[in-house]
Amino acid sequence: MDMSIPDQKEKARLKGAGYLPNKDPERCSARIVTPGGVLTSEQSRVLSELADRFGCGKVTITSRLGIEIPGVAYADIEAFEKALAVSGLTVGGTGPKVRPIIACKGTVCTHGIYDTQSMAAAMHERFYVGWHDTKLPHKIKIGLGGCPNNCVKPNINDIGVVGQRVPALDAGSCTGCGACAAKCPMKCIRIDSGKAVIDRARCTNCGECTHVCAAGAMTAAETGFAVYIGGMWGKTGRVGERLDRLFTYDGVFEVIERTLKLYTELGQPGERLGAVVTRTGRDAFFKKLLEGM
Repeated sequence: MDMSIPDQKEKARLKGAGYLPNKDPERCSARIVTPGGVLTSEQSRVLSELADRFGCGKVTITSRLGIEIPGVAYADIEAFEKALAVSGLTVGGTGPKVRPIIACKGTVCTHGIYDTQSMAAAMHERFYVGWHDTKLPHKIKIGLGGCPNNCVKPNINDIGVVGQRVPALDAGSCTGCGACAAKCPMKCIRIDSGKAVIDRARCTNCGECTHVCAAGAMTAAETGFAVYIGGMWGKTGRVGERLDRLFTYDGVFEVIERTLKLYTELGQPGERLGAVVTRTGRDAFFKKLLEGM
C-alpha cells in the first residue's frame, strides 16, 4: 500500500496518534510528548538528529511546552518511531484525552513555592499515562504554576494548580521596619502605628514577605496549592474558578482524579469542562466534586 499520501481516514487516525498534517500532503509534524516540558540533554540530541534525518532540520516548540518535528514523511513514520524509541520519548498528546501536563520553571525559579517539575512528572504518570485509554468528552489541559505570577496561565487551563504561601503576622514581634512592605509585589502591606498590616483582599499568597523579617514576625502560616477548575482559552475563553480552600500535595491529586471522574460522568461529547460547570451549575458541580473530601 502506498503510504506517501494516506486517505482521510488514515490521516485522522494518525493525527489522533500525534502526527499532525502539514500543508505538504505527503508530510506531517510528529508531536513529541515532553513530561512537564523537561528533556535530558541526550533526548535533545536525539530529537535534533531525528529532525535532520526525517524532518526538515527544524525542531519547533508548541505553546504547551511540547516538541514538534515538522516535515516527517508519512511513509517514514514506522522508521521514525523506531528511532525515537531509543530516547524514551513518545509521540502523542492529541485527542479527547488528558493532554500532556505543563509546568512553569518553579523547580529552579527564585519565586517557586514548590517543585513544579517533579509534580508534573508524577501527574504525567497518573493522569496522562494512567488515563490515556479513557476517552473523555473533550480534551483536558492541566497547568502547574509555582507561584501566583501565573507564568503558565493555570487559571485558563481546564485544571490549574498554583503554589501558595500564606503569610502570618505576629504583631507583637513586629518592629515596623517595613522590610515586608518593601518586598511585597502587590503592595498590600502597610506600616500603621509602627506595625505591619496585611490587606488580605489583595494578598496573592506569594510568600515573598515571609523570609525577609529579621525579627521573625512575618512567617508562613500555611503552604499549599490553590486549584482552579474549568478554564479554557482558544475559540472561546473562560477563566477557571478557584476552589474555596487550599490543598495538600496529595489533595491536589485527589481533586484532579475526582474532577476527571465527574467530567466523564456529566460531560457530553465535545463539551469542555468549563461548559459542564456552567451547565450543571457552579455550586452543584463543586459540591459534588468536594463531597466527603
